[in-house]
Amino acid sequence: MKKVLVAYTDYNYLKYVRAWVHGARDIGKWDGDIVVIIPYCDKVKVEEKEFSDLDIKFFYPKEFGPNFYIHYYKLFIFDDYFKQWDWVFHVDLDVVFYSKIELGLSERNENLFYANNDGISLYQQFDYKDEPIDGDIFDAFAMTPRKIPVDVGYTKEVLKKTSSFQGCFLLLNKKLIIDGYLEELKQNYWKYAVYEKCCERLRDQVILNLTLKDIWSDLGEEFVGKIPFMEEIEWDISKLENGYYDDYDYTGKSILHMGRYLAPWDKNNLRFYPIWKEYNDRV
Repeated sequence: MKKVLVAYTDYNYLKYVRAWVHGARDIGKWDGDIVVIIPYCDKVKVEEKEFSDLDIKFFYPKEFGPNFYIHYYKLFIFDDYFKQWDWVFHVDLDVVFYSKIELGLSERNENLFYANNDGISLYQQFDYKDEPIDGDIFDAFAMTPRKIPVDVGYTKEVLKKTSSFQGCFLLLNKKLIIDGYLEELKQNYWKYAVYEKCCERLRDQVILNLTLKDIWSDLGEEFVGKIPFMEEIEWDISKLENGYYDDYDYTGKSILHMGRYLAPWDKNNLRFYPIWKEYNDRV
């Protein structure tokens, strides 16, 4: 079975790819191909020869609509380009590879899309109807009114009972690409992101959830989408400003999604920054 590990980035974050690749191969023991998705508009800036030692490929798709945030390039994992592999595994750049990547592909269903439960309902994926008074963008209460499109196909009550998934780890078989899900993703992008403007907050994640809500299944708890320490500090990111050492025991975990507030390349990440720097500085 041919498999490929994929990340997306614009030119500004391309500098973080080197450590990500080294971590995937050295710690994650990834033995498949690696592709980095970069916006077509950034292609003229990229010096691929600077990455020749990494043995990776670059894919430069073109945006298919207005206000096409970098997050929407994640949707291109469904592009025909990726049909040359049997399995496609997307992993965000702001992760720490902690142990060997074990996907158990022989036991996966090629008709399902794999991701991890986000811990919130599909209703909560949508933008707030009005910003919460306290400004808490991580509000986890389903009662907070959201911008729900009239033609979403579900009642508000059903949406509140429907679980949703995160977008940091995504696994799919090429069959879903052949089945044409990219076209449905594009249609939902135009409908909900462009016209309804109801997914400015979580962007690609809303489009993915709406499109794949009936075929997704849990990827596995060894892929950590939400780092426990963020709950411990109650999402008060000011507590990270002077450095934070994450002493959580990640035994049995494979990849840790650190998130933007304490990315592995952030010097305030006292536990994982030294490891990231070691891999980043490798030549």
